Amino acid sequence: MAVLAKCGQWSVLETQQAIRHGSARVASGVPAPGQELNEVKHFLILGGLLIAASVVAPVAVMADDHHGERRYYDRVHRDYHYWNDGEDRQYRAYLVEQHRAYVSFVKQNVRRRQEYFRHRHEHGLRIDIR
Repeated sequence: MAVLAKCGQWSVLETQQAIRHGSARVASGVPAPGQELNEVKHFLILGGLLIAASVVAPVAVMADDHHGERRYYDRVHRDYHYWNDGEDRQYRAYLVEQHRAYVSFVKQNVRRRQEYFRHRHEHGLRIDIR
């Protein structure tokens, strides 16, 4: 740090005392003692935030992989059934085959859902496992 003397050359001790008491003037263009360290901290924080965002972004994208689909767990066969248009068509065909009136799968009780899942597995229909 460059210190401008009022008159003549100052010793190191006089320079340190002048800095502590604020009577020394700092040369223009030279940062204050703590300013450089503060700027480095800002870059470290910004870098940390960018790294965190790059880690979290792919996870957030993968979490919403099934747009408009809901999944139901089949306890007996230990797999998931994704409820999409294809599954809904199969479910409607199952209800016609069983001579039952259409009731939304969401409103069915657990026993009826398990019956449908058993039917899907027994008849070898394609089950999407993702």
